[in-house]
Amino acid sequence: MIKLDGADLITENNPIRAILEDRQFPEVVSLVESMSGSPRSLLSGVSRALLYALARSLRPQHVVEIGSFKGGTTEVLAQALDENGFGTVHTVGPFDGSHFLEFYGTWAGTLRSRTIFYECSSMPFFMSFQEKGIRTELVLIDGSHDYEYALFDIYSAARFLAPGGFIFIDNVSQAGPYFAAMDFLATQPGWSEFVFDRTTQRNKGVAYDRERRGVPGTDFIVLRAPRLPLVGRRPVTFGEVAWNSNSVRGLELSLGKHGPGTLMLQCILRGFSDSEQPEVEGLVSKTIDGNTDKLVSEFKAPLMVSADCQRYCVEPWVSWEGEAPLELKSVPIII
Repeated sequence: MIKLDGADLITENNPIRAILEDRQFPEVVSLVESMSGSPRSLLSGVSRALLYALARSLRPQHVVEIGSFKGGTTEVLAQALDENGFGTVHTVGPFDGSHFLEFYGTWAGTLRSRTIFYECSSMPFFMSFQEKGIRTELVLIDGSHDYEYALFDIYSAARFLAPGGFIFIDNVSQAGPYFAAMDFLATQPGWSEFVFDRTTQRNKGVAYDRERRGVPGTDFIVLRAPRLPLVGRRPVTFGEVAWNSNSVRGLELSLGKHGPGTLMLQCILRGFSDSEQPEVEGLVSKTIDGNTDKLVSEFKAPLMVSADCQRYCVEPWVSWEGEAPLELKSVPIII
């Protein structure tokens, strides 16, 4: 099997190249092509072998696949997790029920137990992830190839990706997935694309281009999240948080590597009841030096809404003005 484990992948500059160049990788390709679901997958053998090897090496708790079809690729991912001894594949296909379930019933019971099929679009699926507080380490985006759908799937996957996690975007020879990936990268500090051959020139003026893939033998672009959350000038949120109080004092941040700069912190507190939905916001700016590792920042006065609401939520936002993006050791803590 591929001689990479989780520790190696953390420090490996290009784990995709390392897997592809491993002397045992051709055996992995043969392995996945011998699996019963192989003829039902629209991905190449190299594509499926790369996903299998990375899933075995990362040992993820959760893998997400947008685009189920007949489950050929899902079965490969489930096999990798089953060999790991833990983990779940969440596969999403709003129109794939008749295709997927016909073959799913023929799988080994252990593979079925590793798989959850969602016959819905990716929006309610990702909303359910938010509700359950699930993070994923590996995502395959192979749903609608229109730009708008691909862009939504990439941004949504990124929101629920664990630090250092991977997003595989398929069909980048087509304009929609490719330009969605490029536009995502342009706005996200610290994200990286794994390109096997950096000398390859991409013609951005061409809609359909078989040569712009990042990984040979596939139609993939592979993105990796930064190992720590990064904040730049554009405000960033880590999602709306259910709150058990009608008041918020501020935010607490644990800071990683950074130089001097200015932090802008904002919270929106919302209440929900049958008669009203109050909303208040607070904003505070902090100038810090390059040695600050923890920051507790409170608003001039606590944010407060009606105490008669049935539930509350808080939406924290952070932006940073400095020479380089600001590393956060964890998501902001609401206080």
